[in-house]
Order: sequence, then C-alpha cells, then structure tokens
Amino acid sequence: MGSIVSGNNFSEEEITSTVQSDYIPLRIEPKGNDFKYVAKAGRKFQVACVFEKEGSAKNEKLVWLNDEGKEIDEDSSTSVFTIELSEKGTNNPKKMLVFTHLEQRDSGKYSCKAKHFDREYSQDIQLIVTDNIVWNQKNDVLGAMKNDPLIIDCGALGEPEPDIEITLDNGDALSPDEYTIAGSEVTIEKLGDKHQDQIFRCLAIQYFEEHETTSIEERKVKVDVWTIPEFENNFVDSYGIIGRKAKIYCNVTQSNPPVTDFHFYKDNTELHDDEKYLLSIHPMLQSATLHIFNVNEDDFDQYKCEATNGKAKSQQTILLKVSNPPSEVKATLHKVHKHSINWELTTSDGKNKQDSIDSTHTLPVTEYIIEYIRKDKILKDGEETSDFNEIDEHSKEWETHGAKIVKSVASNNHYDIHGLRQNTEYAFRFTAVNAAGIGESLVITAKTHHDTHHQLSSGSHILPPLIIQMLAIFGICQALNVFY
Repeated sequence: MGSIVSGNNFSEEEITSTVQSDYIPLRIEPKGNDFKYVAKAGRKFQVACVFEKEGSAKNEKLVWLNDEGKEIDEDSSTSVFTIELSEKGTNNPKKMLVFTHLEQRDSGKYSCKAKHFDREYSQDIQLIVTDNIVWNQKNDVLGAMKNDPLIIDCGALGEPEPDIEITLDNGDALSPDEYTIAGSEVTIEKLGDKHQDQIFRCLAIQYFEEHETTSIEERKVKVDVWTIPEFENNFVDSYGIIGRKAKIYCNVTQSNPPVTDFHFYKDNTELHDDEKYLLSIHPMLQSATLHIFNVNEDDFDQYKCEATNGKAKSQQTILLKVSNPPSEVKATLHKVHKHSINWELTTSDGKNKQDSIDSTHTLPVTEYIIEYIRKDKILKDGEETSDFNEIDEHSKEWETHGAKIVKSVASNNHYDIHGLRQNTEYAFRFTAVNAAGIGESLVITAKTHHDTHHQLSSGSHILPPLIIQMLAIFGICQALNVFY
C-alpha cells in the first residue's frame, strides 16, 4: 500500500501463529460482502472490530494492521487512524479503523488482531477503493412548468460500466402507464400537481469480477413542478381619497417557485417616480404595495401589477376608484361595568357591515380603531376639564400611555372594552375605517363603576354619575326629568 503508518511491527511468525479455530471472537461491523468492502475515492470510510471476550477477563491487545503488518494507531496519520472504544451494552473492547479521505493507494488487506492470554485471533478484511460514479445529471432537483414534459436522466459513467435501475422512492417499480422509460431515462409526459416533490431513485450497480463483489451507488432526484404566479382575482378594484395617500395591494396566492419580484405599470409604463410612488415588497407574504402620494384626479386609472418567480410571470389589473372617507363615528354608551364598558358604534355611511358597495364614492365601514387612555394621563398637571372637546386628540400621550385595538364591524354594532380600572374616567378615541382609508376621529369620555353589580343598559332608569356628566356636557341636563 502507498499509505505510510507508524506503530509497532508484528513479526511474520507472530501474525501467522494466530490460532485457527471454529470460533473467532472477533466481530467486524459492518460485516460487508464476505469481509470485502468497495468504497469510493475521496470519501470517508470506517469499520469496527469488536473482541467478544468471555466473562470479565481482559484481553491483552486489540489492534488493526495494514498489509505490511504495521499497526495503525490513533497517531498513525491524519487520513487513517484508529479509535479505541468500548461496545455499548457489553463493554467489549472495540477498535474503529477510520479513513477520512480514501485514495486508490488505500486499497488492500487490513487485519484486526487480538491477544487473549496465550491465544491470538485475527480477522482480515479487503478494502477496494474505486473511482466515483459520474452521473449524467448533477442536480438533485429537476423541474419544469406544469403541464410540460420532464425527462429524468439516471445515466452514469464508471469503470466497470454500471447497470442502471430506476424506482420510486419507496422501491416500487415505475408503471409504464404513467411513465415512459427508455434505457436510463424516465419521462413524465405531463407534469401535474401530483408529481410535486415526487422522488425517483437512480441505482448504479457495478460488479467487480476480480473481487467477486458488487458496489451500488444511489442518487435521488426530486421533482419540482413550476407554476405561474396566481392571484385570487385577476381584476380587482381599489379605492383612494383625493389629497391623501392611496395604497394598491398586489397579493399572490400561489406560486412555485415563490415570487421574487413585483413591478407596477400605468398606461404600459413602469412606475419609477420616487416622489409620487413608493413600492414596498414583502417576499415572505408574497405581496407588494404601491403607495401613491397626494392622490389627484389623474391617479384614478387602471394599474397593472406584474409578479415574477424566475420561471414565469403574470399580471393583475387594479382599477383605482375615487371614494370618500368614512364619516365620523357615532358612539352611544350601552353598558358600564366595574372593569369594562360596552359601546355602540355606527356611522352615517349607510351600511356598517362589509356587504355590497352602494356606489364607488361611498364604501361600507369595515373596522373601527378604538383607543383609550385614563383621562388623568392626557391632561396636564393640575388641569381639569369636563368637556371632552377640550382633550387634545393629537396628544402624544395617546401613544405613550394609551391602548389601541382594532375591531372588525360587529353585526350588532356593540364593542366591549375590557381591562379597565374601576371608578376611573377614560378618554376614548374612535375612528372608522373603510377600503379607502380612515375617517375623522371622535373623542369622548366615560367612567367605569365602583359597584360590581351596577350597570347601564338600554331601557335602564338608573343613571350613574357618568351619564349625568355626559348629559351636562351636551347641555341637556333637563333631560333627566325623563327618567325621574
């Protein structure tokens, strides 16, 4: 062999004097084909020798030798060495022979030898290092567009020339009704969804006659079915408000591979004006948004969104229509509890549910933005007011000390706000949202009860201090006569 190893030399007499018996207490793992191993150049190879001792008697020596009779130990070289171990469960001595990078010169005979008192045992193995198989196709994943044919080439070159077998990943044979097989090639005539991630096994089988052993090399090929980017609808409407910023959304529902790029066009011209437009792309969401600043009448037009996945592209047409913002919210106090308040919210925009659109100018409210803050947090130190109109709805305290929730429109128009302090006055800010944008905010105050069981509901004749305060705010205290 070409590999030079260091260590103790065993004399020829010592090697040949090994006891021959019907039982050899040396076990090779893996056993191989009659202790013959075919391995490919450039790869890692390892084999273990286990001494199956009797009782607790300790063997004197367990070693691996090369075909020159030289011991291979843990310091022999960086490319071939041994590791001394104990077998799990039995604690039998175990020595691993390791090749980190096989070369042709590593071919040859290797011997595992053990001494036990005055007896010696030996087991030989044969290592055959061959050149690697060269596959015709290098990629482990092959793809084509849906409904197109796909050819999988399992052919390979090697010495000796390999025989090729092709199976499905589970080992089943290929059905001639579903696949066209010609030599080492398999053709799927029309790719479909069922073929996505399907795996084929290519087996290259070499028989080494001089060693009377066989080598099998496997390559797996996964099928990738490419599709054009798809949208939920190819034609959609979007809405904008004159003088405000509009957003045009482009959402891809399905694409393989995933979409990598989006482009927006108007009048067949790609939009690049950074002062007028801003394009934001969200690869993880497979979506993009075109922001149009300071919308004017010329912006209400037809736009095209082009989505590209590197294999195919498709377009969605978006018509930007003029719309009005939602009207101001009308808030009615429905129920008051110790730690919660229930509001009834409506607008004058016709419908409050996301039903059909009455016109291109008036859209239904889809959500309410509800913000609330303790009143003492929004007033300046020492400042008191009983008029919610005097509360600054643009105060930064709303952001630093307030809470914000977004509620989809409820069928009964009622919205619960939980987690409030008892007997505490809060400022609430309500804003309606539709497909075009947000409306003007309404700010109003309300106070929670100190009594757990006390509540206000429609038809109730019990008026807590909160209602008296609200009626006073609107200058209609005389309305109390209705209830008393």
